[in-house]
This record gives sequence, C-alpha cells and structure tokens, in this order.
Amino acid sequence: MTDNKKPIAPMEEERRAELESEIEEFERQTERNEAERWARIEKKEKAATVKSALSLAFNIIALLIILAKRLLLQ
Repeated sequence: MTDNKKPIAPMEEERRAELESEIEEFERQTERNEAERWARIEKKEKAATVKSALSLAFNIIALLIILAKRLLLQ
C-alpha cells in the first residue's frame, strides 16, 4: 500500500506546485487589475473636478456679466 502512494505523491507535489503558481499568477493579475481600476477611477475624478471648476468659473462669469449689465442700465 505504501508503494502505491509513492508514485502519486510526486504527482501531488507537482500539482500542488502548479496550483500555487496559478494562484500566484491570479493574485498578480488581480493586483494589476485593481491598480488599473483605481487609475481609471482617479482619472474620472480628475475629469469631474475639472468640469466642476469650469462650470463654477462660467457661472461666476455669467453672474458678473449680469451684474455689470444691471449696473450699467441703472
């Protein structure tokens, strides 16, 4: 019975090493994906910040124009 297990053990070790390698690759890929995801999120946040700043600037300019027109018409 011991003789039957010996040939299987190296294959189990091989399979274990293979699985560990696959797990490590999966973890590396997951980390890369997560880093890419956060990079996309940060890029979108920056774009939203720029849009908000531009919107605020245009609103301020519009208000100044309206105030200037009212002051000039009075």
